[in-house]
Amino acid sequence: MLKPIKLKNITINNPVIIAPMAGITDIPFCKLYKENGAELIVMEMIASNAQTHFADKIGKDDIGKIKITRMFDKIEDNIKPISVQIFGSNPEIMSKSAIINAERGADIIDINMGCPVNKIVKSKGGADLLQEPERAKDIIKAVVKAVGDKIPVSIKIRTGWNQTLMTGVEIAKIAEGEGVSFISVHGRTRAQMYTGKVSLPEIKKIKEAVKIPVIGNGDIITEEDAKVMIDETGVDGVMIGRGVLGNPVFISQIIHYLKTGIKKEALNKEEIGKLALQHFKYLCDYYNDKNAVFIFRKFAAWYSKSIYGAIEFRKKVNTISTKEDMIKEIELFFS
Repeated sequence: MLKPIKLKNITINNPVIIAPMAGITDIPFCKLYKENGAELIVMEMIASNAQTHFADKIGKDDIGKIKITRMFDKIEDNIKPISVQIFGSNPEIMSKSAIINAERGADIIDINMGCPVNKIVKSKGGADLLQEPERAKDIIKAVVKAVGDKIPVSIKIRTGWNQTLMTGVEIAKIAEGEGVSFISVHGRTRAQMYTGKVSLPEIKKIKEAVKIPVIGNGDIITEEDAKVMIDETGVDGVMIGRGVLGNPVFISQIIHYLKTGIKKEALNKEEIGKLALQHFKYLCDYYNDKNAVFIFRKFAAWYSKSIYGAIEFRKKVNTISTKEDMIKEIELFFS
């Protein structure tokens, strides 16, 4: 059903993509999900202002101890191809951020033009750009000029700012004209935030307005949801966010279903536990053990969902403070 998407320097053979999720799609997450069938993941979005501000300070003072240095980690081959999403409102700063991420190993630079969160919108980034197509154009032009001759540039948008300002088609056409390689569309307006249902007809309008590939995003929780998105909009691929949480093999399940029409058997409790434990160990390898314990708490909720005793498990996990105790609790619950 899905055809490979050929870009400048890479081919996405199975365009079932994991969406960027703040605090989630970090390097440990990407490593685990790549090992379990994901082909392309968009890493958690990076603030271009912060990244460019700290770029000349790496290795100086105590900069190595702060969280922001994750923005400069070298992207290893074991998670490639990988897309890095950046957000901001200043074309020059966005172009500098794009260069930094290309140099650290990003295979694709994605421009966030769809995040509806107030903090991002108030900074004139993310979905705020839906209100000003010309400003969006300036940013797209600058990023493509900075890195577009070497690696693909994509954008992620929503269908519009609200029902009276539906600029998705206009911005998609601008992006195509400025050399963007593909567009991901979340089928809601900014005003909707994450409420209501995605509008497949609006995604279809954007798909039909441009010749470059369009990826459909929003409300894909099951294999059938992915097929409906493709069948009803004609998109070239799908992008999935919360649907993958707690299920690292979900991408491979969708790909199998789209190719065969047959659903793979769901993972059993023990298989989920093995993946949860591996995820925790990757967090420990990347962060220090203390931080890994804290970070894993949110993932524990997703891995244990729909399993008997999940509430008690999550309560216990939230009291654990050591690596050893976390491993024991994971092994005990999923055994």
